[in-house]
This record gives sequence, structure tokens and C-alpha cells, in this order.
Amino acid sequence: MQRDRAYWVLAMGALIWLLLVASAPLLAEFRLDETAAIVGSAFGRVCHQRPERSFALLGRPLPVCARCFGLYLGLPAGLLILPFVPRVAVGLGRRPRLLGLFVLPMFLDVLFAGDHRLIRSITGLLASFPVSYFLWRGLSELRSSPFLRSIR
Repeated sequence: MQRDRAYWVLAMGALIWLLLVASAPLLAEFRLDETAAIVGSAFGRVCHQRPERSFALLGRPLPVCARCFGLYLGLPAGLLILPFVPRVAVGLGRRPRLLGLFVLPMFLDVLFAGDHRLIRSITGLLASFPVSYFLWRGLSELRSSPFLRSIR
């Protein structure tokens, strides 16, 4: 797949999302506690935010657990890597069920990893890495859909 506008919009969105994750401890460090609390509260809607299961930045826990951080990191990682390994993207496109192989380690770590943050983040990254291909492909196809062309 060619890196089209959908690719760049998705890549920028994924990077902004990661910056938001990092912003909470940074905002708190600069004594912008109310803003940091708003960011933390927003991520609290999708993550349990247990400090013992979270990475820290500047001695402060990130507003997401290690698994969520891995999930959020996997999307831009996939977008950065997949254009350089088209065989993987083509394989995913031909056999979308392969996505299950990437998600399986995350389900296994629920049973066996305990509070090991690095394992949780790696399995989260593996689970979301191939999702980047499907989001990219879906956005690209949506942009060229007859419906959207008719309302432009």
C-alpha cells in the first residue's frame, strides 16, 4: 500500500495519542496539576490506571497501565514498520484471521504475566501492531468510497 493521506492522518493521530499519555506526568512536573488531572481522568475511562502496573515518567505513573501503553505504542509502530515489510501487510490482507496470532500472547499474559509490566506492554504492542494495517486500509478505502465522493 502507498502511504496516502489516510496513512499520515492515522500516523499523526497515533503519535498525538502517545504524546497525550506522556503529557500527564509532564504537566504535573510543571505544576499544571489540574490539566494533568483532566488528562488522567480521560484515560481513566479506558484503563484501570493501577500505578503498580504502569510505567513512570519523571517519577510519576503514566495515566495508563503498561498493557494500554503497549497497545497505544503498537499502532504507530505498525504504521512505521509495515510500509517497509509489505509481505506482512499483504499476508494480513489476505488472511485477516492472522490477527488472532498477534492477540493471543496478550490473552496468555492475562493468565501468566502477573504484574510484569514489560511483558504486558510487549504483548499489547504485538496485539495492536497489525491493527494499524487494517485501520490504514479501512481509512484509505473509506476516502475513496462512492458515498464520500458524492458528498464532497
